[in-house]
Amino acid sequence: MPTNSPRTGNRVAIVLAASALIMSVGFAGGPALARAVNAHTVDHKHAVSASASIKARKGKLVATSKRTGRLPDNIIANAPNARKLAGKVGSAYLTKAQVNQIVPLGGAPTLPTAGVATSTTTFTTTRAGRLLVDFTGAGQLDCTTSNFVRWWLRLDGAPIVSSSLQLGEAVSITFDYNGFPAIHLTGVTADVIAAGDHTLALVGGCTSGSNGGSAISGTPGVGSVTVLSHGLASIPSARHSAARKSCVSTGSGDACR
Repeated sequence: MPTNSPRTGNRVAIVLAASALIMSVGFAGGPALARAVNAHTVDHKHAVSASASIKARKGKLVATSKRTGRLPDNIIANAPNARKLAGKVGSAYLTKAQVNQIVPLGGAPTLPTAGVATSTTTFTTTRAGRLLVDFTGAGQLDCTTSNFVRWWLRLDGAPIVSSSLQLGEAVSITFDYNGFPAIHLTGVTADVIAAGDHTLALVGGCTSGSNGGSAISGTPGVGSVTVLSHGLASIPSARHSAARKSCVSTGSGDACR
């Protein structure tokens, strides 16, 4: 009977050890290998990218954005801390609809055809918003078949209807100081005006018929423009507006009022 050489015995031992190792991994690591094959789910839930729609990510895990590393803004309806702004509860702030409430008086007049534009002035705003315009200009307009002139402010070619005012016509056109009475108008734009450069002018038109002549002032008008807020504005909450108590220590205890 042939005997194994030491070299042959070593080969057999190596083969047996390798077989045992394979069997050990197969039995001990079986579940781990199974989980690795099914690693595209976590607790049986699939994952979607951050750009997935709300409908597409229902019941799924959502990955953070590759660009920002954050979840989408609409991932939750309302963050717990979002109920407070600058340390105050939401009820301490006015909503957009409540800020700078403007109530029109009277009906919107029908503006006549412009017969004169004067006191042109330019200005620049740095943020958008409805504009509250307070303006004083000077000019004259003579009307052939009417005794009245309606004056209004014109911003970037569009009328500010709320600034309209009716005055008497000029009986005679003169160019001296007495011939240019100051006309003061105030109005608010109906729409939000974008930030940038703007042109404001005083405009007049005869309430009926055609004009018989006009005079303009070469001096720009004066006044102010206020950009009305259209965001959130803080108001005192009930907790902050309550009067503080004043207490004095006495022998029988603290007396407060």
